Amino acid sequence: MARSLFTQEQVFEAADSIADEGKEVTALALLSKLGGASLTTIYKHLIPWRAKRQNDAAPATTQTIPESVQAAFASALGTVWRVATTEAGKEVVAAKDKAAEEVASATKQFEEAMLAIERMEEQADADSTKIESLSARVAELEAALQKSENERAASNAATEELRHQAKSQEASIERFHKDLETERRDRQEEVARVTLKSDELVQTANRAREEAVKEAAVARGQVEALKQQNSELLSKVAESGKNKK
Repeated sequence: MARSLFTQEQVFEAADSIADEGKEVTALALLSKLGGASLTTIYKHLIPWRAKRQNDAAPATTQTIPESVQAAFASALGTVWRVATTEAGKEVVAAKDKAAEEVASATKQFEEAMLAIERMEEQADADSTKIESLSARVAELEAALQKSENERAASNAATEELRHQAKSQEASIERFHKDLETERRDRQEEVARVTLKSDELVQTANRAREEAVKEAAVARGQVEALKQQNSELLSKVAESGKNKK
């Protein structure tokens, strides 16, 4: 996530607010005050703010030496003053040179530190972007995982429902087999009863047929006897007629 950009005026106002609270104005204090600012931006505006603050606080002084003092020094210590001034000038030049070197070195170190901070902030921004991308990816994976878990739960519920249906069907099939076995036994018993009854009827029919055959034989014998008797009677009648003539 990119850091917010602040103008010099906004940084100055924040620095003045911290100073008015009696606190030390530092880069970290400004960072906390502004919230989400860039350290390079803060340092960029903090240095001119400090210079302005020092100029505003510096008392009005004059570097002009009174004429009377100059005359006194000129008359009494002219030579010594010139020598001292020359030596002091040399020391001042040396001090200025040394200070300039130190300032240049400090400036270089500061610029290097600012460059390092800028690189760190760029890396932090890149890391923040990467973290956001990874967070989005994690959110996607979590959503996919939740969806998968929901689908798995739905699948488990469907499987459990199918298991219940299978058990119900197994129970129905078992009842059907029992009913079928009962019906088969009943049919076997009925067939056995019908077969027994049929055997009994066959036997009865056989006995009746045998009796009928016997009765028919008796009847034929009786018919033959009657025929014989009738023939004898006819013969007797014929003889009786002949005798009457």
